[in-house]
Amino acid sequence: MSKSQAPNKEISGQIEKSELLERLKAWAGFLSEIDQEEDKSELNQICASLVSPDLLEYQDADVKLFVACCAADVLRIYAPEAPYADEQLKEIFMMFVEQLRGLEDIEGKSFKRYFYLLENLACVKTFILCMELDAPDIILSLFRTFFQIFNDRHVGKVQTFMVDIMMTVMQEGDSIPQDVMDIILMHVIQPYKSRKPAAHRLAKELINKSATYMEPNIQKFFNAALMKGLETDSGLHSRVYDLIKELNRVCPSILLAVLPQLQEKLKSSDVNERLEVTRLLAEMFSDKGSELASQNKQLWNCFLRRFNDIEAAVRAECVSTCKNFILNHLKLSDDCYSNLCKRHRDPDEKVRLEAVKVVYAIASEDITRMTPVLCVDTTA
Repeated sequence: MSKSQAPNKEISGQIEKSELLERLKAWAGFLSEIDQEEDKSELNQICASLVSPDLLEYQDADVKLFVACCAADVLRIYAPEAPYADEQLKEIFMMFVEQLRGLEDIEGKSFKRYFYLLENLACVKTFILCMELDAPDIILSLFRTFFQIFNDRHVGKVQTFMVDIMMTVMQEGDSIPQDVMDIILMHVIQPYKSRKPAAHRLAKELINKSATYMEPNIQKFFNAALMKGLETDSGLHSRVYDLIKELNRVCPSILLAVLPQLQEKLKSSDVNERLEVTRLLAEMFSDKGSELASQNKQLWNCFLRRFNDIEAAVRAECVSTCKNFILNHLKLSDDCYSNLCKRHRDPDEKVRLEAVKVVYAIASEDITRMTPVLCVDTTA
């Protein structure tokens, strides 16, 4: 066994609280020092005691925290197996999720102990065991808890361990439930992006590190959401374009299978749909540092054809986007110059007026971006 000797006093919810805490602290210290290779015969009693109803349902916060830490070390010592039946494991994992809420208050007297629990669960990948149970509610509660409690006061290690645990869950599952996906994705878009910036950062890191595991679910969601008449199980169904825009900023590669669908939407017979997708792609193409146009020439060329759309509102939308391209994306500016010049002679007055406004806006911000052709066309 370990260098220290196993505590010889049993633990039970029937013991007076202060004495129970002392015994749990002794067991916690002892268990934290035990390696997986050591003899486990002395642990039979403590293993059984930890899942007794009187301890799992104990009301004192300190007692519950030490019970959770002891249980986490027991699962570490016995990994990859567990000395518990499935129903007992469910109780343990529900207790873990409940105790992880204690991480929210970094000034709390027990924060270091809560952090110990988080680190233990992350490093041992303990939630692999939970994925072998039929317990979707526990997984949903885990993700919801992390995104609710993570805040600006947490140090980098808290974020790292939270992401590691959630990644473990996504890696081990056959697929990611849509309600779990919704919790992640809702923190990428407004209003959560502004209201909960820390949770937004957590979502961004998780998406970037888990893109391989999330991509099939992302593709499935957008395939359904972008096809008329197909409903999804997601509460974010109505925010599909917002999600595409923000995911393009967070992790462009995760959308590779979705872009062809946007190209088809640009050709839609529905004017409002063409207008929406034109507006969306204009933002995606013109985002600072965006490489979308250079990496997806076919989509960019399809977008440029909307300058000649049969609907004036779509042509005007394209014209209004030229300013951002000409001022911020020099590689794309030549394409925009030629199309903008043509719109000065558009048959629709509103489109022509929009073209003039854009030229003057460009001249006001950076006169060097004005070409002779633009100057002549504007005064013609």
